[in-house]
Amino acid sequence: MSRSRTLILQGAQHARLKRHLFPGDGKEAAAIVLCTRQHVGNQLKFLARVVLLVPHAECQRFRDRLEWPGRYLDLALDTAKADDLSIFLFHSHPSGYPEFSPI
Repeated sequence: MSRSRTLILQGAQHARLKRHLFPGDGKEAAAIVLCTRQHVGNQLKFLARVVLLVPHAECQRFRDRLEWPGRYLDLALDTAKADDLSIFLFHSHPSGYPEFSPI
């Protein structure tokens, strides 16, 4: 039997994440969300605890690709390990690019 999974963000977290990932310049952006886990019956719920925005100025941002510094992932890994959190990596496709890049 498979377990359903749900990611839960507070309204303010969702709005902050959306503003960051889609700032209106048509370029991709990145963020990391750290979550606690909760088992409820046959469901696994991930509750967002930390939203870490990767600064636009520290990334190489393009319409169809993104390069971001690994130190943000290192920070997320350290925090997640210390508090037993799950890590979700986010990036945007503001141009509506429906495919994976060759990279």
